[in-house]
Amino acid sequence: MKHFETDRKEYMKLAKTRLQHSVLPSQKSEEIYIVNAKRLTEEEILYYRGIVEEITASESFVENPLERMLDHTAFDKMNEEGKMRYLLEISKLFIHIKENLQN
Repeated sequence: MKHFETDRKEYMKLAKTRLQHSVLPSQKSEEIYIVNAKRLTEEEILYYRGIVEEITASESFVENPLERMLDHTAFDKMNEEGKMRYLLEISKLFIHIKENLQN
């Protein structure tokens, strides 16, 4: 029983870290992003990076930058909680990519 409790605590700790940072602690050196409960492929990361580069390079004000990153077919099928979670994940992705571009 004690072993189960330790495994559960470790699992919950990793889950919390993953939610906060969208990556596991041992994988921070690589670009790994989780959006809509799936790991993004390299092509998807490059696609999102292109969108973020476009937005940051734009000299005019971009009214809703996150909307450019949405998968509208999946987003429209989600309930309100799913939409909120998805928007938070996309905003974290935007921030991470923007920070990586500045470095």
